[in-house]
Amino acid sequence: MVLKELLVFQGYTVDLRLKQFRKVTKDEMQFIDFDSKHGRKLIQEMNNHRLR
Repeated sequence: MVLKELLVFQGYTVDLRLKQFRKVTKDEMQFIDFDSKHGRKLIQEMNNHRLR
């Protein structure tokens, strides 16, 4: 079995398969879909960061 490490950006785990940013703390779980307003903003920031 091959395990892959998921990408992390600004504290969010990036799940490309489910197209979500995810953040889990002891108090809450946060899921942001790529096609939401916040998700699109995070994708744009992530792409800009990777181009540097």
